Amino acid sequence: MRSSFSIKAAGFAFLSLVNAQDVSENLAGAIADYDSLSLFRSLLSAAPQVLAETLSSQGSNVTILIPTDNAIKSYLKDSSISDVTELNQTMLQVFFSYHSMAASLSSTDFSASRGLSVPTLLKSEEFNNRTAGPQIQSQFGNNADGQVVFASRVQKGKRADGDISGAVVNLRAGEEQNIKMTAVDGSWGEKNASRFQIVDKVLLPPLSCSQTVKAADDKRLTALNGALIKAGLWPALDASKNVTCLAPSTQAFKDAGSPDVELSKEDLGGALLAHTLNEVTYSNYLRDGQVIGTLNKTEVRVRIINDDIFFNNAKVIEANVLTNNGLIHMRSLDSVIQAGGKPSETSTGTSSAETASATSSGSAAASSAATVSPDNGNSVQGPEPCFGLWTIAGRRKDARLGMRALVTAASSGLGAAIARMLAVNLGMNVVINFNSNESRAKDLVSKLQAECHEKHAGSDILIQAIQADTCDKLQIKSLVEDAASRFGGRLDVVISNVGWTKMRQFSDIDDNVDDDDWDRCYVANVKSHLWLFHAAKRYLEESNKREAGVPVFISTASLAGVIPSGSSVPYAVTKAAQIHLGKCLAKIAAPSIRVNTISPGILLTVCDSLPVVRGFNLIFVQEWGLSFPADRLEIARNTNKLGRFATVEDVAEQVKAFVVSKSVTGQNGVIDAGFGL
Repeated sequence: MRSSFSIKAAGFAFLSLVNAQDVSENLAGAIADYDSLSLFRSLLSAAPQVLAETLSSQGSNVTILIPTDNAIKSYLKDSSISDVTELNQTMLQVFFSYHSMAASLSSTDFSASRGLSVPTLLKSEEFNNRTAGPQIQSQFGNNADGQVVFASRVQKGKRADGDISGAVVNLRAGEEQNIKMTAVDGSWGEKNASRFQIVDKVLLPPLSCSQTVKAADDKRLTALNGALIKAGLWPALDASKNVTCLAPSTQAFKDAGSPDVELSKEDLGGALLAHTLNEVTYSNYLRDGQVIGTLNKTEVRVRIINDDIFFNNAKVIEANVLTNNGLIHMRSLDSVIQAGGKPSETSTGTSSAETASATSSGSAAASSAATVSPDNGNSVQGPEPCFGLWTIAGRRKDARLGMRALVTAASSGLGAAIARMLAVNLGMNVVINFNSNESRAKDLVSKLQAECHEKHAGSDILIQAIQADTCDKLQIKSLVEDAASRFGGRLDVVISNVGWTKMRQFSDIDDNVDDDDWDRCYVANVKSHLWLFHAAKRYLEESNKREAGVPVFISTASLAGVIPSGSSVPYAVTKAAQIHLGKCLAKIAAPSIRVNTISPGILLTVCDSLPVVRGFNLIFVQEWGLSFPADRLEIARNTNKLGRFATVEDVAEQVKAFVVSKSVTGQNGVIDAGFGL
């Protein structure tokens, strides 16, 4: 589309075409050289008055989409009609109205990379239960309030099919219908001001949302249909004007734990309404950073990354499925949209100056620098419920329910105990990071989901597992981005639980000077925690904006970093450095983020055999207790004033205290059963 493209309705009639016959004959003459358009010419001859009536209020500024003979034959067959002369008046009116674009458009007008929403002359409420927003009116005129056709960019090259040749444009009509338009750029009408283009299908007008889902027969929408039936929302949704349904695909429902099956009718209804925008959001008008309200009184933020569109964390895989009252954007995602009354603050870059020019056009002024919807001000005549959110359905008894946490090295041992405490005890959504043992991680996910379901009945706490080597800086960054994206761009709690050691004779200096030991210990016991904090910092800062004092970063150090002892000197020294790093980060990150460390003594858990990763045979800090020789364990036990070793559950309780207390930062919690007394 040309950058200066702005079309206003002509406002004058076909001055020289004084009757219906003249209009039809003029168009028929313009397409006379196309043998493959004979059936359309028959339509013009059989009902010349219908086209004239359709165009009477528009003038000469139109584009007629002309179906080929094969397209019309297919349409007649599907309609159980044998000849075009059998089409009744109503069918012809809908046909000509929806095949008449409210502007004269040539192939260059369809070249915009984001596509083009083009109003037609179809205005009957059955197919057009929506109003034109200020962006469409600014571009096509105040009378451009007919149902739209969405046009994608011109394909490279030209298409030749018999006597038809020209650039190809993809069109989207009703019932999720895709059409190929060949831009022949034909001219006709008064002073040849109007255009005609050729399409390979008869365009089907948009139906209600429920009819669209049923007619499309798209398996990706099966779960959505079932959810809306269960929630009893189809009638209200169909009757509402100007809405956009952000439809999770059937796979997305499964990935989110089948909320369409598990949630109560009320909570499912609230979740679905949190996925329904209160405006029509054709994709070409969306802007990066734009904030849009939902029917559940929450908000989502639009993200545009290259050609991909996201609503918070949810990527659109099928945009602009037109309905009579708006549209559907189908989404494929690992978790459903996380709606918490605030959108995720993760967009990348539309300045306030840009957003003003992109969205003004008669809209009410926004109260902040965030981009408002281009259709701001459209009416919404639907229900106004306020239910629970999708991922935290049900009434919250604890403000921590539904918070988002990431725990590294969490498939067993202390990491698993911390993940269980956060999910089962505190009701948080948790991402479990694992290094290599996927089956063990999946087993833990299943167990924690079952425990959460039992303890927090009616909730939809989400537990997921993500593989990453947490001694690799790039993988750490990807881990954080992946975890946050599954939680709507949110993280509230991050537990850094990785470490490395190799058994040495602590009292023998000759056994503690291996360069490789020192390098590996420094990467795993110091750098990895710094890298994780750096990657998670912006998400934790955003968490603090939602509720001050909540976000916390906790790293697992060791008693060896407090009292010179343990598996090796490199381990003890780097663990001491980790504790000091925690204090440095606490000072730097205040007041937005709390940072603490925990230092367990020996924990009697078994270290599973782990593969070498980047040359690091990782032994997670808490999982090497039984690797000590029996005599050293006995000495340690006798030194402990409590006469026993601490357990992973004991340490998890200390982590819990650091998580729930909003006033503790820069501290190192020692859990050693009295070893240091």
